[in-house]
Amino acid sequence: MQERLTRCIILGLASVIVLASLAHAQTVLHVDAGSPNDGPGNDWEHAYHYLQDALTAAASPGYEIRVTGGIHYPDESTVDPNGTDDRTAIFQLENGVGICGGYRGCTAGVCGGDADDRDLALYETILSGDLGGNDVAGEFPGGPSFADNSFHVVTGSGTDATAILDGVTITAGYANGGTWDDLGAGVNIESGSPKLVNCRLIANATVRGGAGMYARTNSGPAVIGCVFSGNSGGDLGGGIHTFQYSTPTVINSVFIRNQALWGGAIQNHTNCNPILTNGILWGNSAPSGPEIHNDATSASGDTCSCVQDADPTDASVYPGAGNTDAVPLFVDALGSDVDLHLQSGSPCINTGDNAAVPDDLLTDIDEALADNEVVVGPGTYVERINLQGKAITLRSANGPEVTIIDGDAGGSVIACTSGEGPNTVIEGFKVKNGNASVGGGVHIVGSSPAVSKCQFVGNTATLVGGGMYGSLASPTLTNCTFSGNSAGISGGGVYNGSISSPTLSNCVLWDNAAPTGAAIHDTGRSISTVTYTCIEGGWPGDGNVIGDPAFQRAPNHGGDGWGDDPGTPDVDEGANDDFGNLRLSPGSPAIDAGDPGFAPARRGRFVRVASVQPFHVVSIRAPAKGAILADDDHRRAEPFQSAPPRRGRCKMMITDKAKA
Repeated sequence: MQERLTRCIILGLASVIVLASLAHAQTVLHVDAGSPNDGPGNDWEHAYHYLQDALTAAASPGYEIRVTGGIHYPDESTVDPNGTDDRTAIFQLENGVGICGGYRGCTAGVCGGDADDRDLALYETILSGDLGGNDVAGEFPGGPSFADNSFHVVTGSGTDATAILDGVTITAGYANGGTWDDLGAGVNIESGSPKLVNCRLIANATVRGGAGMYARTNSGPAVIGCVFSGNSGGDLGGGIHTFQYSTPTVINSVFIRNQALWGGAIQNHTNCNPILTNGILWGNSAPSGPEIHNDATSASGDTCSCVQDADPTDASVYPGAGNTDAVPLFVDALGSDVDLHLQSGSPCINTGDNAAVPDDLLTDIDEALADNEVVVGPGTYVERINLQGKAITLRSANGPEVTIIDGDAGGSVIACTSGEGPNTVIEGFKVKNGNASVGGGVHIVGSSPAVSKCQFVGNTATLVGGGMYGSLASPTLTNCTFSGNSAGISGGGVYNGSISSPTLSNCVLWDNAAPTGAAIHDTGRSISTVTYTCIEGGWPGDGNVIGDPAFQRAPNHGGDGWGDDPGTPDVDEGANDDFGNLRLSPGSPAIDAGDPGFAPARRGRFVRVASVQPFHVVSIRAPAKGAILADDDHRRAEPFQSAPPRRGRCKMMITDKAKA
């Protein structure tokens, strides 16, 4: 056997960061191709050397496998450290198991810096079918040096959406065997629906079809934020080939320079109806259907995508709402340093469908693990959330002015009722339009979360605690603002009952309303500790001030109360609600009046913020189409960009669609 390559021979395509939903993961295993150890994988110092060993250990639901940059071969394991050269060797995805690439890991067992740093470009994780380590750089996929490669690199057969492959490059599969071994060189799926995100399927080859991916027999994989490039599909589907009632969902993905006889990018055969949204299919080749080919029984549902016209002289556009055949203007799709970012003048910028990206903020919390930091992009999230007792950090990427959780007058906007402690952190949101009997904005029972940099505006309680209600609660509130909240009995801003002891520092409580305790109301056995806070009516405590904080624009419900009155179905009283701009104007007495000894600390682990996607706006599910996709210097747009290295789980930012 020849010596294996120690570096990637396929370079240049930009990495893609999008969302992934790793559900119910409980145990993290580590894989490092440079590890001197063979497990047990519980930390980076004792990482598995081989991915196959970690997959064996994670043969039941509840595992997350983190994999460092480097090359991983399906025929290698502790039992066969030099490989077996068995072309049928394959990486099998499993339900409830997430394989997550792009981690820094350690060097020869020595962990300097943060081994949990994750950058998909800098620490590229490659799943390679080049079993002999002898592929020739630049050779056409399927050329002579591919003769001993794996028939398939990955399979998702028999799986569901809890089988996740995130942040890896899949390359050098060569399906030229017998029946079924001549299809699906990169990923082969029969009766399965795994989720692939952040993946690059590059330079795979078949003799019959589906060089990048083959999905057959009622398969429905989700493909999100992936690149299919340079795959050679033989007869059918250079990028993807579907067969027999299969319906993949392909979102925010790019197909370029793939080829086949039918369907250079995608070919659908025998009652297959894939859904393609926010995609770019350009520069693929086939005598029949260079980009997409459907047989007589199949039809692809393609929307908001850029699909190259087979005959640019006929002025036609591939059928589907929002599609275009305008040149996408990649920065450099053909050079030696391939760059699939879009230039600033690209017609593909800001024309995607925000609603196409699945999942919502509550799902993100459902699936987060302890110490995760769930980072949320700008947008209005019309939902009510429960922190479920989890020690996680839920924070906005861009602050409360542009990141809003809207309760839609359907109850408390945020609930902490399951013993959340100080390691449950809520940071940087505007919480508005809650309506409940107690705790319109936040309802806290038996819990002590840390809340910072939040604004509570226009929340209503028919009884107590318009902005926040606490019972047996000891929350810590820092740099928060309560304004325009109201309660029918007491505690327009904050109500504390049943031996509660909240701590408020560097906050503003102004223009809240209640018959008793407009700003804060403590019951007889509750004590609020308030310091360095601007509070209407005053409150005992060091550094507190009373003067009008001088918001740049004060909240105003227009005289008819917050939200829509269900008793007047013909009138929308909420239409004139103005939740204000709660930044402080020059001269405000609250400026430079905070605790001089306060130094905010970051809690939790990072979970990567999703980067800008092709045919999409800056944040997933932003309030409306049309955000500027550009570098800070405005030179070019960024449909694919590597986020800075961050610590974190294989768990991407998930957001909710904007309120209409």
